[in-house]
Amino acid sequence: ATSHDAHARAADLRQQAAPPQQAAQQQPPAPASAPAPAPPEWRTEPSHERGTDPGAGMRMPPAAPPPERQRTAPPYLPPVESPTRESGPRRTRVVAASALAVLLVAGLAGGAYLLTRPEEKKNSARAAAPAFPTTAMVVRIDTRPGWPKSCHADIGTYKAGDAEPVALVRGPQCDMLPVRSPDGTRIAFTRRIDGRSEAWVMNADGSGQRKVTDIAGGRLTWSPDSTRLAYMGEKDGGAQIFAVALQGKAVTQLTTDSSDKDDPMWSSTGRVVFWSKRDGIEQLFTLDPGRPSAPWTKLSRDRIRAVDPAWSPDGKQIAYTRGPSAQSDIWVMDANGANARPLAASADHEMDPGWSRDGRWVCYVRGQVARPEVRAIKADGTGDRTVSPAGKPLGHPSW
Repeated sequence: ATSHDAHARAADLRQQAAPPQQAAQQQPPAPASAPAPAPPEWRTEPSHERGTDPGAGMRMPPAAPPPERQRTAPPYLPPVESPTRESGPRRTRVVAASALAVLLVAGLAGGAYLLTRPEEKKNSARAAAPAFPTTAMVVRIDTRPGWPKSCHADIGTYKAGDAEPVALVRGPQCDMLPVRSPDGTRIAFTRRIDGRSEAWVMNADGSGQRKVTDIAGGRLTWSPDSTRLAYMGEKDGGAQIFAVALQGKAVTQLTTDSSDKDDPMWSSTGRVVFWSKRDGIEQLFTLDPGRPSAPWTKLSRDRIRAVDPAWSPDGKQIAYTRGPSAQSDIWVMDANGANARPLAASADHEMDPGWSRDGRWVCYVRGQVARPEVRAIKADGTGDRTVSPAGKPLGHPSW
């Protein structure tokens, strides 16, 4: 058939297939100036029914016949060739291939999401979990066995994973209980020599060692601004807590009662926690060093031995050693003594807790006093692990 005949047949087919209303659409469009039909007028009548429908009192006027619908002719479409035997299947194949490509891309994207989602969860979990501190601990390094009856120890640093600690102070004397200043620039420690105890301070690298004052033994603790030390001293035959300024050596007595007491620890919020036997057994108390004569605040809420208190960096929690000396565990309580709960507990002896600088980890000592093992645990009670190197007894850890 010729091209002219094909065009004619296509036009006849379109005319036969068109619905009847399309014939009416061949009328010319109405002029643009033709006025639009006026909207119906509304009138209101009082409603005799109670309700919430805002149109309950509205009535429509009688419906007017709808205006004649404006018809427009469809745009002219040039005639097209009827699909040949080859063009129909070909178009079908193109459409099918396009749909298949869309489904394939969607499937690959979904599969990639499902494959990467678990890994994203793992990465999120790793990011949320507190990383082990990279800051080296300050520790007591036992150079000969015999602790605590005989003490042969240096002060040094140790970072988890290292083969050996690094000694900062060496000598025949017994150096112990090291603690960093809040600003991280200095280390205070207790030195026992010739039967007496002294408070010493040095720079963080071990240089600039100097004696601060004589003490009655036990721990030292820094004030929040790193300008003073609190320590145990003797006055009138009893153990008392004192504070000394590193510049000028001015001394303030913080306690005056006759009960046994020890382990003072200054918080970042300014209070000092310690244990006292005022009630017959070691119990935890706090005092305000700015008002030494004010009553103490008792934290312990049971009659079980509690010693070695250590403040969290934000001053909101206290880790401490709880229980009989040979079977004690590490516990944590809120700053006001509430919510006491175990943190690290086993059949062994746990003692000497200390907090990491970010407050997410607690280090402590487990095992026999003569051969201690330094460990660390997350503040939520998970991730308990050994820190000290095998065969190297370390004690009194502090971050």
